[in-house]
Order: sequence, then C-alpha cells, then structure tokens
Amino acid sequence: MPKQPRKKDGRMVSMSSENLKSLMNNSPTIKIIIQNLEKFRWARNRIFRRIFRILPGLPFLVIAIAAIRSLADPMFISGMVAAALSLIAFNLLMGCIPDALCALLNRDMIAVSHDSEKIDGEVAQPATSSSRSVPAPAPEDLYLEFIRDFERMLNSPRQWFVAIFFAFLGFVRFPYITGGLGAFIAQPRSVYLEVVFGSEPLTPEILRSFYLFVLGPILESFIGFIIGLMAWRMLVTGFKVWRLGKDLELRPRPNHPDGCGGFEPLGNLCLWHALIISIPAIYLGGWVILGQHTGYGHSYVPLHSALLIIPIASAFVSFFLPLWSIHVEMIAQRDAAWIRLERLGEKIGRLELEMIDHMDSMRDEDVLMIEKQLALMRLRYQQHQSQNEGYPVWPFNIEVLAKFLTSQLVPFVGLAKGALDFIGIKPL
Repeated sequence: MPKQPRKKDGRMVSMSSENLKSLMNNSPTIKIIIQNLEKFRWARNRIFRRIFRILPGLPFLVIAIAAIRSLADPMFISGMVAAALSLIAFNLLMGCIPDALCALLNRDMIAVSHDSEKIDGEVAQPATSSSRSVPAPAPEDLYLEFIRDFERMLNSPRQWFVAIFFAFLGFVRFPYITGGLGAFIAQPRSVYLEVVFGSEPLTPEILRSFYLFVLGPILESFIGFIIGLMAWRMLVTGFKVWRLGKDLELRPRPNHPDGCGGFEPLGNLCLWHALIISIPAIYLGGWVILGQHTGYGHSYVPLHSALLIIPIASAFVSFFLPLWSIHVEMIAQRDAAWIRLERLGEKIGRLELEMIDHMDSMRDEDVLMIEKQLALMRLRYQQHQSQNEGYPVWPFNIEVLAKFLTSQLVPFVGLAKGALDFIGIKPL
C-alpha cells in the first residue's frame, strides 16, 4: 500500500525539526507556507469532513443490517466492502496532499524559472526596459500561492454543480425503469403508506416497489452526490499535481535515495489517487472471473465485463497523467545534464590540445598543474556520466509502480476473460 501521511496530534510531522527551523529562519515566507500546510483543509466545513470520516463505516452497517434480515448475498457484500475501501482511500488521499507538498519543500525541490516567472505554464519573455525594474517573484512566494490556490480549488463552489450532476445520474434511472415520469411521481405515496401502515405482510414485490419508488431514488441520489464531491476533489488534485511542472520549476535530485529524483511523495499521492478507482475495478474484475462459478454468470457478469474498461482506463489516467508534466520536466533536466557533460568533455579536450601544443615552452610546474586539473576534470566527468546514465525520468520508483500494477492485475484478468467470453473462446 502507499505510504500514509504521518500525523501527530492532528498536525503534520513530515519535516524534521532541524530542517523546519532552518527553512523558517532563511525566509519568513517559509513560516507562512508551513502554517498554510498545517491548516490545509480539503474541506473547510468541519461537519463535512466528519461526515466523510464516518462514511466508510456506513457500508459495513448496511452489511450487518442486511445479514440480520437475511437479505445479503456475496455480490452485495463485496460491493459494500469495495465502497468502504474506496471511501477510506479517498480520506487517505486528502490527508496525503499537505504531507506531499511539505515533503517537496523539505527536500528543496522547488525553484523559480530561469529568468522570471512562468505565465500559464510558459516561461515569460525577457523583461523589457519598462519592466526590468520589477524583480522576479521568489520561489517560496510562487509555492505559497500554489498551495493557497490548491486549497481554494478544492473548496470551490463548482463542487456543488458536480455533486448535483452525479446525484441526478443516481436518480434518473428510476423514472425510466418504473414506466415513465408520470407513473414514478404518482406511486411513491401509496407505496410508502403500504409499507409503513399496511396490515399485509411485506412481500418481496412490495419491498422491491418500496426501493424503486421511495428508498432507491433517495439513497442513490445521495450516493451520487457524495461521489460527485469526491470526483471534484480528485479532479482538482490531479490537475494541481499536473500544474506543478507548469507553474513551478522543479529541481530533481538524481542521487536521491528514493530512486525517483526525490519525487516519491508525489508518486504515492497519485497512487492513492488511482487506488480509489482501482478498488471498484477489482470488484468488477473479480466477479467477471468468478461469475461462471456462481449464479450471476448470465446476468450481472456480462454487464460487469462491459463496464470494466472504464475504471481500468480511469485508473491509468489518474496515475500517469497528473505526473506527466513532471516527467517532461525531468527529461528536460536530464538532457540539460548531458549537455553540461558534453561541454565539460569539450573543455577537457581543448585543455589537452593546448597543453600538447605548448609543451615545449611550458615549465614543468605548469605542466604538472594542468595535469592535476585534467585529472580532476576527468574524475568529475566520470562521476557525472555515471549519474546521468541512471538519471530518473519518472516521479515514482519501482516500488510505487509495482503497487499500482498489482492493483490492476485482477481487473486485467477479468477484462481478458470477458473478452474471451465475448468472442466465444473458453479459457483452459
């Protein structure tokens, strides 16, 4: 599993006290950045955050109630477990955001652009005579604005439009499957009265009508509303990680022990991002694989096979796409490192030729000094060559990638089995 954000008494502890004190002494803006990260709120309403914390327990409560009334089946139970795990992964993703941003600061991964700030992701043109007196913003100022904008976007009023749209998607199927909007509007009151005040036993048909006309629209609209709020925050998180390589100039550390230039916190962040979607994919893929051994083989399994491609594709997009701009930046940094190495090689060659050309007129002390200089330059060349050959170009290491690919194993097997069943080939 991805590394979880470390917390202590509700506050971040991702930075050592020595590093934190040093950074805060170097710039007063750093102190403001730390304060913003400690107070970072993915949802500014405290009640709203508490609701999301308790939501993962509701599917297990539903499972318990259904089991008591003997209404649960394996597909229902596994679906509730998948929903709970996705909600847990979402809460962990939100907790990882300030921790990852703090780790970038702690590792000194942020820098300003070459000459000035970036405008809409592009380096600004050299300053004209009328603007040369305006200093370029400091890197910590750019990063502070990035963090504040991140929090603003997570809490943007646009989230409610997305939530309402998903709630509508959860509601809209009920008028369709119950015979039209007129019938759907006319039935709920009579069905409700029959269930609550009726004297006859509650048959499966009555319970089904109660779900279709009363409980289902409310429940699935609420679920859609929650999914919409989650989807908005996932989109914002992916977008802002992608903007990191556009709005700020990053400084990869090719020798960092995490094996990905110091960007492992971002890789773990996007892994949680993808796992939220991978969990439903595992649920669908698992039932496609097991379908032929259960009673769902001719009903739900074909539907699951058709739907499976959506979460698989979404998981890959949610993992790789946010990191793409950082990947491009790392490639550019690697290419720049090779150019610097080529220049060093050319300098070594020129110095050797100059020494050979003037050997007869040079004193022994001068020759010895140049040879020592050449030896030091060759040593540096070899060191940088070895470093450049292993220069990381992805902001995740093998461990993070292996975790992501492992999460896709069951969905891919399910997708392959569904494709084979569709074309009429039975696997051995």
